[in-house]
Amino acid sequence: MKTRALVFLATFLVLAGCGRQERVREIDWAKAALARNPAYEIVATDETAGVFTVKDTTSGAVSAIRVDDLVAAPAPPR
Repeated sequence: MKTRALVFLATFLVLAGCGRQERVREIDWAKAALARNPAYEIVATDETAGVFTVKDTTSGAVSAIRVDDLVAAPAPPR
C-alpha cells in the first residue's frame, strides 16, 4: 500500500513540475519570428489587438499583420 502511495506522489510531483515551465506569450513568439525575417521591419506593435505594423524592406510598403496570420513553417523553396 505504501508503495502505491509513493508512486502516486512521485507521479504527481513530476507532473506538477512539468506544468511550471515558463510560458511564452504568443505575441512575443510572433514578434521574435518577424524580427528574424529580413523581408520585414517591425514599425509598431499593438499587443492588445495582436497586430504588427511592418514595412517591406524591398518595396517600402507598410502593412498590418495579425498574430493569427503568422504560421510557423519553413520558407518555400525558391
